[in-house]
Amino acid sequence: MHRRGLSALAGSLYQLPFRADAFEALWSMSTFVHVPDERNDEAITEMLRVVQPAGVLAIGTWGGVDFVGLLEVGDLRPYRFFSLASHARWRATLARHADVERFETFETDDPLGWEYQFAVLRAPS
Repeated sequence: MHRRGLSALAGSLYQLPFRADAFEALWSMSTFVHVPDERNDEAITEMLRVVQPAGVLAIGTWGGVDFVGLLEVGDLRPYRFFSLASHARWRATLARHADVERFETFETDDPLGWEYQFAVLRAPS
């Protein structure tokens, strides 16, 4: 990546390799579908730590149904862990941390009933 003038960092969602207030905005896409329910608060807190006061945190993830566990369908092995929340439960989780300025859901043709959830949170000032 350095050849193209880009740099990349590896890190943990629970301990991001950035200083506090490093970004005006942060975006997560389909990350939380693999975060265990009991660690959602920890991950959201850490993401908000690196967002400037009154900054924006956008999170897109799969949900619409409550499901936690290995999804044993498809050809991909080993089976992967998924953690999905109903729209009401996910929105309540987000609201514990910041003002939810936008919360949208998108229906899909998924046979398991999964829908996409997109939220924009405003970090506390």
